[in-house]
Amino acid sequence: SRPHASRYPLQPPLLRYLDTARPPMAWRRLLAAGCGLCWSASASGLDSAALVQNLLAVHEQFGREDLRRTGVHSLTDGEIIDDPDEYTLDNSKLQHRGPGVLYRRSKDTADLVGKEDYAAWGSTVKGTSSDDGWVKVGEYYLPTEVKGATVLVLKGPRKPKKALKIAYEPTNVKTVDGQWVPADITGQGSKPGLYNIVVAPRMIASYPIDDVPEAALQSISTKRLLVEVKPALPSFAAGDSADAKAKAEAEAYEEANKMLVKVEDFVGNAMDIKFTRWSPMRVLMTMACDKLEMSREKCTKEAQFIHQGRALKEGEMYDAAGVKEGDTIYMLRRRKQ
Repeated sequence: SRPHASRYPLQPPLLRYLDTARPPMAWRRLLAAGCGLCWSASASGLDSAALVQNLLAVHEQFGREDLRRTGVHSLTDGEIIDDPDEYTLDNSKLQHRGPGVLYRRSKDTADLVGKEDYAAWGSTVKGTSSDDGWVKVGEYYLPTEVKGATVLVLKGPRKPKKALKIAYEPTNVKTVDGQWVPADITGQGSKPGLYNIVVAPRMIASYPIDDVPEAALQSISTKRLLVEVKPALPSFAAGDSADAKAKAEAEAYEEANKMLVKVEDFVGNAMDIKFTRWSPMRVLMTMACDKLEMSREKCTKEAQFIHQGRALKEGEMYDAAGVKEGDTIYMLRRRKQ
């Protein structure tokens, strides 16, 4: 679950740091920058979005070929994409004397496209099934059974459903003198032009901040990913509110899209780490270090995460890094310079 996040610029972990020691100059500047941004917004009578309008460009990157093939540029975040399966036209049970199965315009056996529009026996078609006895092939439909006999046979296992996920690229949050601190954008804030982020400083552990203005972020760029979706969703009682249902569905969606990998620590002890597919490798690394009770500063300095002989980078996504469900990642100590 997502840890409690304060509203920008209040930062509980940072305030605890201030209570115990004098912070480095960069952190004092970061806090001052946040306060200055909030003051300027309230003093001018405009919200943060109005103050920074047109200052930053939002870019979209399409890093995978199947995104272009399926036309996901027209889809919205979370929308389900059906990847067509292959079916073989099988006449072994029906023993029909005709050349094949006629296409229909709808899920009605009488709604024929034409007597010459058919899928030939023994041929292969690509389509999507809605588990109601029909397979959609292009704009038309084919029945899976005729007179109780199966005529469409699925070739191999059914492909999992996929959904579009818009993920943010790693960025930096700005200090008052122009210095940058690493951060990850987790989503939109409470108003347009505001973003929820997780700050990843080197001096202290990562922590979330809500409603950070655009002007405080170095860049805001997104990329569209296709992630597998498991069909299971929670059941609801009759009296559940719409908000409760929406929250439960969102939690179920996130849980269904988590990936489980094993991380072996320095001495070979294995840990199970589960993280969402749209999180950068930094999240996995932080979770592993937290389980070993290592500070982020020490972990960044001493640990290296190796997958199939290659060192992982903090800002990489799982698909770019080649990480798959069930893979093992090894933590090795960096060589002292």
